[in-house]
Amino acid sequence: MNYELKELFLGLNYMGLNIGAKVLVGLDIGSSMVKAIELTKVRKKIQITGFGIAPIKRNVNESIIEAFSSGGIDSRRVATAISGRSETVVKYITLPNVQNEELKSIMQGELDKYIPWDINECVFDCQKMTATEDEKKANKMKVLMVASKKNVIMSHYQLLTAAGLKSKVIDIEALALGNAYELGFKQRETIAEDVTAIIEIGATKVNINIMSGTESYFTREIYTAGDEMTGAIAKKFGATVEDIEKMKRDPKEAVDPILEIIDPMLDSITSDITLSFDYFENQFDQKVRKVLLCGGTVRFPRLQDVLSQKLGIPCSIWDPTEDIEIDAAKVDIKKLKNNSMILGICLGLAARV
Repeated sequence: MNYELKELFLGLNYMGLNIGAKVLVGLDIGSSMVKAIELTKVRKKIQITGFGIAPIKRNVNESIIEAFSSGGIDSRRVATAISGRSETVVKYITLPNVQNEELKSIMQGELDKYIPWDINECVFDCQKMTATEDEKKANKMKVLMVASKKNVIMSHYQLLTAAGLKSKVIDIEALALGNAYELGFKQRETIAEDVTAIIEIGATKVNINIMSGTESYFTREIYTAGDEMTGAIAKKFGATVEDIEKMKRDPKEAVDPILEIIDPMLDSITSDITLSFDYFENQFDQKVRKVLLCGGTVRFPRLQDVLSQKLGIPCSIWDPTEDIEIDAAKVDIKKLKNNSMILGICLGLAARV
C-alpha cells in the first residue's frame, strides 16, 4: 500500500504542483548525508535514472545542490520525509467501520485522543488499512493516522524551496521504507506473504517498520543508534570520530574489539526491537519471520550475524534497489550498489512517481 498522506503535506497541492508527472526524485536529508534518487516511470516499469549523494558540511542547501549535481539529476520535483518523536505522530487505530468519504471527519473528532499538541496547530491524514476477518465480523476498521505540526511542515517546505526544489510530498521516514519494500514486489509482479521487519540503523535513530505482506502494521523509532556506537569506539581507541567512521567501514583486525565495545548498545537496540515485535505479535496474532537490515551502521562486518543471534530471527542486509531497473547511461551503478543499504528511504519516497 503506497501511503499518500496528503493532508500531512499542509495542502501543498494547491501550490501549483503537477502530481501527474512521470519523473520524481526521492530526497533523504539525513543528519550527516543527503541522498537523492530519481525514478522515471516507463510504461509500467520504473527505472532509476539518477543517483547522487553528498555529505552535509556547511549547510544543507549546498549539500542538496551537490547531491543533485553529482547524480546528474535535472528534475526538481521531490518527495521528502520527516521523522522524530517531537515532530510526528503515527498511530494504528481501530474504529467502527465507515465509508471512505466519512473517514476524515470521523478521525477529526478523535484527534485529541492521539495528538499531544493543539489540534489547531497540526495537520493530519488517515486512511483505511486492510481489515482482518475478525474486524470484518465486528464491523470494525483499522486506520493509519499520521500527524505533524504545521510549523514543522512549513519549515521543511521552505528549506526545499530555498534549494530550488518543488515539493510534491512530505512523508514519514518509516513509511517510506515500506513503500520501497512494496516497489520491489511490484516490479517483480509478485506478492509478499511473509511478515517482515525492515530495520534501518542510521546515525541518530533506528527506524522500524513491520510489514504484513506489503502493508505496514507497526512503526517505531529508537534513539540509540550509530552515533552512540561511534562515540564509544572513539573514546576507547582515543581516535577522532572521522577516523572511527573509516574504521567502522574497514575494521580489519579490530572487528572483535569493536563488537565488544558496541555490544551494550546493540543489546539496548535489540531489546527495544524485541519489545516492538512482542507488541505487534500480541496485537495482530502474527509473528515476525525475517528482518531486513539497512542504514549506514549495517555496513559493519558481522553485524547482521550478531543481530540475528540477539533477536533469534534471521537478519539479512537489504538492497532496496535490487529489483529496480537502472539506466546505466545515466547512473554510476557501482556507486549506487556500494550505497544501496542507505537508500531505502529515498527510494521509497521516489516510488510515488
